[in-house]
Amino acid sequence: NNSEFTVDGTLTNITKPDLNLSVKTHLVLEELDKFLRINQNLTGMVAFEGTVTGQIPDVTATGQLTCREGSAWRLDFENVSTDVTYQKEQVVVTNLDMDVFDGSVSGNGQLSFSGTPRYQASLAVENLNIEHTNSIVAPQQLPLKGHVSGKVEVQGSSFDFEDLILHASLSFRDVDAYGVK
Repeated sequence: NNSEFTVDGTLTNITKPDLNLSVKTHLVLEELDKFLRINQNLTGMVAFEGTVTGQIPDVTATGQLTCREGSAWRLDFENVSTDVTYQKEQVVVTNLDMDVFDGSVSGNGQLSFSGTPRYQASLAVENLNIEHTNSIVAPQQLPLKGHVSGKVEVQGSSFDFEDLILHASLSFRDVDAYGVK
């Protein structure tokens, strides 16, 4: 609907299509959420500039992805920039930088669509405002204030919050949790 694609390159062998394309896209995340049927409440506009090569269906897409602002699930984010590669039903994210919870996140990760969706990420978080965690655990509001920095490993075998596994080494600053400072 509102997504845009600009494609330049060659397509050879129509019966077994082989691609060598330069691609620029502006994807509306709500449309992507609906098309992929992942139901993660994606919002925003993402830009991708890169290449798509290979024989259909075994194509490889590689490039730079950016997003000024958006959300996934109930997590709002801004200023996303990352290198991405899609190959064999797997997305690999490297050099990720983004703003979230009034702080910043950087790192790498991967998402597999082969069979049951699986994901993992290694992230560095800097100065995240933990009061914003209420936006992802709502409707129950947790009495938390302060900032957190450190390393976080995330993994899961579905997009359900209950399947999320976190390993973290964090430092806290100016914390007020359940009225205790």
